[in-house]
Amino acid sequence: MVFFVWVLCSLAHSSKVQELTNDLLRTSSKNDYDGNYNCKRPSVKAMVGLWEIYPNQCLVPNKHSYISIKSDRFQFERGTEVRLEFVRIWKHYLRENQFTDSWMPRSGTGTNDKGGTQEMFFNNIDSTYLMGEKDQLNTTFAIVENKLLNIEGNFSTYDFITKHIGSLISAYYLTSNPLLKLKALQYGEWIFEFYKDWVPYTTYNFKSKKGEFGKIEIKQLVNVAELYILSRLSKDERYEKLIGRIVDQLKEISHFQVLPQHAYLEDGVKLKYAGWLSSNSESADVQRVLWNSWRLSNRKDEVFKTLLDINKKAILTLLPFSSKDGSVIMIERTPKTVEYRMDLKMCGWAGVLAEENRNVMNSSEVNLAVKLMNTCLRVFTDLNPSNLLYLNEEKVETRDSLFSLPGEIAESLFFLYRATGEHWIRKAGLHMFRVIKKNYGKEFGYVFTGSEVMPSDFLSKTLKYLFLLQASPSLFLGAYFSTAGHLLASK
Repeated sequence: MVFFVWVLCSLAHSSKVQELTNDLLRTSSKNDYDGNYNCKRPSVKAMVGLWEIYPNQCLVPNKHSYISIKSDRFQFERGTEVRLEFVRIWKHYLRENQFTDSWMPRSGTGTNDKGGTQEMFFNNIDSTYLMGEKDQLNTTFAIVENKLLNIEGNFSTYDFITKHIGSLISAYYLTSNPLLKLKALQYGEWIFEFYKDWVPYTTYNFKSKKGEFGKIEIKQLVNVAELYILSRLSKDERYEKLIGRIVDQLKEISHFQVLPQHAYLEDGVKLKYAGWLSSNSESADVQRVLWNSWRLSNRKDEVFKTLLDINKKAILTLLPFSSKDGSVIMIERTPKTVEYRMDLKMCGWAGVLAEENRNVMNSSEVNLAVKLMNTCLRVFTDLNPSNLLYLNEEKVETRDSLFSLPGEIAESLFFLYRATGEHWIRKAGLHMFRVIKKNYGKEFGYVFTGSEVMPSDFLSKTLKYLFLLQASPSLFLGAYFSTAGHLLASK
């Protein structure tokens, strides 16, 4: 197979409708048509029609023109479509007063499938501010103020930091509400219970106040972003000491050519590393964690930059392959095996590459991001939705029936648009949303193939990023986003 990258501006369309589109564009912008379906000043009617028919079509209106003002209004209305779905689902969740870990859309009931951590509620505190109604926001903040966290059993320490604390930090930066800062700092106290020296427990029992080591994922070892923010909010030297210890120890893996997947604590003293990160779908999450940690250190702690360069070089050297029809995927590779398939979570690399090239652009990396995104979007057009895409010499295909819609697809659309400003990305997001709504929407939420539980990040990532995609491109330009979709301010 030969790897190559090139940018497609549109999805496949019928020739008859395409001819009609070409005529519309030529008529609307006579001397401003370049043959690539890229028009600067089409008529309002033509533009709206193209948006509706062609989810992946390029339109670039002048930002000062009448058509741009009209398109901004049109865009706002499309964002409202997404927001109203959040409002609808969140209304049911709050009304039941269950505040459970997850949500079952067919029955409109909750389920505690994550240790009674109230994950769904905490994960959407900031989402409620961005997309909810005022009464929903007041109810949500009242719960934050009065309801105690009651966790039974073991709970992932990484999830607690990124989802619970991360959402409180995000909501605080959005609202400047001192209550949210106070709660973030209160929950932050648990972090000092989560670490034995510099090594984080994989799980922690809040009832017995004891942690356990198991397989420690590499993203958990390198995740320091929330710690940097808590250190600044609290002025607590304990965070600085913990961060310093983590940074010193991470230098041990800075000579690796491919980052490990995970580590084990050997004899209770030293970490033993295992696996290749390129063999699973966590590599994009690891890259974002490293990027955020490096930037939030004010680019001071170079070990994060070293590790993200190692990870990106390995991934881009070993994994991108294409079929004859130009479809690119990121394959799975270990030192001994190669699997020509891709978990949809790897679509996160499109967003990672876009974000890292937002200010100083590497065109080959951005082109790869666009090409990968086009492959990922095919599950909403000409491929049966599936968590796994398989590559053969001729094309990409799906063979599995399970489909859980990873939030990385919407996330990457947002970051790709933020980096390039290409209007087809917004339309692709709108098309994706409408396909999801039509095929998976239920009375109380969304159910995807293979599970009765709505994906834990559907509201906090998928809907949030699809909403932000339709908002002003200047929104949150100076902020970073965590792997859980929460806003991390740059200062």
